[in-house]
Amino acid sequence: MLQSLAAARLQIQEIMRTEAPAPKLGRRLEAVSAALAAEFEDMRSYIAGLGPDSNGVSAPAIALAPALADLGRRLGVQWGLELETATRGSMPMISQVLFRQISLIIGEAAANAARHGRAGRLAVGITADATKLLLTIANDGAGPEPFGTFTHRELIAGNAGPQSIRHRVVHLGGTLDMTSSASETRLQIVLPRAGSEAANVDAALAG
Repeated sequence: MLQSLAAARLQIQEIMRTEAPAPKLGRRLEAVSAALAAEFEDMRSYIAGLGPDSNGVSAPAIALAPALADLGRRLGVQWGLELETATRGSMPMISQVLFRQISLIIGEAAANAARHGRAGRLAVGITADATKLLLTIANDGAGPEPFGTFTHRELIAGNAGPQSIRHRVVHLGGTLDMTSSASETRLQIVLPRAGSEAANVDAALAG
């Protein structure tokens, strides 16, 4: 994965150097190249944070609010979306492993909005209390059919909704509710604030 990200960025830089793209396209390519560089660093930090360092010390927790804002800027560039982020409540410091899972959920939602829903805007909000995080993701594109409002239990029973997001949420010990229409998709996700299952999610989903 790290090699693929680095190779993609090098290819973009080579195109910019040799093809002399128009100014607007050049700015777009520069933004995508910067997003790839940031994703590379995030992935490298995540891998380093999976276990303790040579002194047996685990990777430090990160501040949720600025990490979410930075993620929103990068995903907006990557998917061509007007992406807004907001936080409410007392924002906790959370483990890098848990934030990686939150990033993957938001990233999948952004990809779905851009590719399938043809959305132009995506709004991401997180509210925290003492025990849980409420993650709301809404876009102005078409949602999956059938349209309507569905609880977590209904989505599971009908094998409905965004499956990769639903499976990740379940493995994190959370719940997912969805409202879908021809002009809006809204996901409401509740996750345990402790995130004790986050380290095992990727392995569980791969299996």
